[in-house]
Amino acid sequence: MIRFLIVLLFFSTVNIAAAQTHLDTLLQERKGLYTEYAALKEKKSTFWGAQSKKDLRNIIENLKAIIRKDDEIVREVNHSHEEKHLQIKQESVLRQTDYTIKNRNYTDRIFDLNTQVASLNSQNKKLVDENESLKKKASNIRSDKRLLEKVLFVGFLIIAGLIIYIRRLNKKTKPKRS
Repeated sequence: MIRFLIVLLFFSTVNIAAAQTHLDTLLQERKGLYTEYAALKEKKSTFWGAQSKKDLRNIIENLKAIIRKDDEIVREVNHSHEEKHLQIKQESVLRQTDYTIKNRNYTDRIFDLNTQVASLNSQNKKLVDENESLKKKASNIRSDKRLLEKVLFVGFLIIAGLIIYIRRLNKKTKPKRS
């Protein structure tokens, strides 16, 4: 659709340039008619140095041609203004369409980013919960390890005490050799 509008805009610009050339041609033709009018007005073909009836008819015909040419120029200017107005309207539609497309793209992008943020927040919450669970497990393992170390230490002390007690008993029960 954008390509279509761009092509349409291009051809309307070409049309306006052609209309301007046609307007220039009409203005040149009017200038020629006016030059002819000035020459006819100066022409005096009667015996007493005045304009004849034929001269006056030629002037009137020339003025009618100038008026027709002026009407053509006015029509061409109006047509040119209509085309320019149409071109401005097309550009406005093109800009509005472009704005709408960009706005829709931005809205879609924002929606996608919000969806990603929500997903990442959900993943982050899961990871935080998992981290807390692992911290509790690590704490339990440390406390179990300390308990085991204490039990082993107490067991070592009991075994050491028993070994010492057994040696003393053995010393007491063995007869002395002399």
